[in-house]
Amino acid sequence: MDDWIIDQSEKEVVFTYKGKEVVVKVKPLTWSKKNQILSNCMSFTSKEGGARFNMDAYNKECLMYMITNAPWGKTTAIFLSQIDDDLGAKLQKLVPGPFSGDEDEVKNTDFLEVKPEES
Repeated sequence: MDDWIIDQSEKEVVFTYKGKEVVVKVKPLTWSKKNQILSNCMSFTSKEGGARFNMDAYNKECLMYMITNAPWGKTTAIFLSQIDDDLGAKLQKLVPGPFSGDEDEVKNTDFLEVKPEES
């Protein structure tokens, strides 16, 4: 793989929710896609040149883009608006920080397993 291009292969992520193992497939968030989502989640005010960041929208947009397969079907804004705190917290750990540089892959010890998708 070219060192300049992000590995686009899906990863299988396994976590426990309500005593059951949940498997989701995720694809990485590219630099460009992250910038598009960040731009859509920022608003600027004319008062004192202020800016406002919508973290809820950022997390939802990232998850809708990143999760390619899940037991609940397609990951939509409506679905994400209806989940409980426990599932939301687990899914949020898939999302790279909006202003950090760790978006190269899912790295979190709360997940039971993160493995590349087999071809």
